[in-house]
Amino acid sequence: LAGGGSIESAAYNPSMLPLQSALVDAVIKGLGDWEEVEECVLVEVEGSDVQYQDSARLLLSKIAPEARFHTLHARHADGCNGNGSAA
Repeated sequence: LAGGGSIESAAYNPSMLPLQSALVDAVIKGLGDWEEVEECVLVEVEGSDVQYQDSARLLLSKIAPEARFHTLHARHADGCNGNGSAA
C-alpha cells in the first residue's frame, strides 16, 4: 500500500502528480516493477479546480496496463473551506 499527494511548487515546474508521488512511495517501500501495481485509487475533491483523473489514468495505462483504476469523489466537511480552516 502506497500513498501520495499533489506536490506543487511556484518556483519549479512541472508539479508532481498524486500518482507520481505514490509511485515514489511504492518504490521506497520495495516495489520492484511497475507490473506489480494491481490497483490505483485516486481521491479527488468534487468540483475542485484541479483534477488528476485523466493524467493518472494515462500514466497508469502506460506503466501498469493491467492495473485497475478507480476515482473517488470527496466533498469538504460542512464549515470547511477546502484548506482545513473554517469558512
